[in-house]
Amino acid sequence: MQVVIEVVRDRIQAAYVIVVGVVMIGFWARLYITEQIPGLSTAPYEIGYHLVAEFLTAVALVGAGIGLVRGHGWSQRLYPVAFGMLLYTVINSTGYYVQLGDIAIVGMFTVLTVATLVLLVEYLITGARTVESDVEQAGDLDA
Repeated sequence: MQVVIEVVRDRIQAAYVIVVGVVMIGFWARLYITEQIPGLSTAPYEIGYHLVAEFLTAVALVGAGIGLVRGHGWSQRLYPVAFGMLLYTVINSTGYYVQLGDIAIVGMFTVLTVATLVLLVEYLITGARTVESDVEQAGDLDA
């Protein structure tokens, strides 16, 4: 039974980070294509650095998710880093939309923040124990 729970947990974690990463890339691509990125002409450096951070977060999330699905040991190390990046992003984005008064988007980012925190804490409590045993058994980074 414990093995089934671990497999389901791993699949939920992987699906969450892959979906969120892909949605982030799609969201920014749509805004860019439709020329709706605020500040692109008025603060190009600020928004440029912000876009790099968003893209790196999305790539880290998708990479961690794919690594989890394929069972690579390195993904167990990338996962909490990607989640930390995501946590910063969702908190920062919530503040931006609070300032704009967009309650619907604030609600969405609040749900994402809570989901991210729950999955990250769950990983840190239970996932870290399985990582240690997996690495000890495998003896290398491609476990």
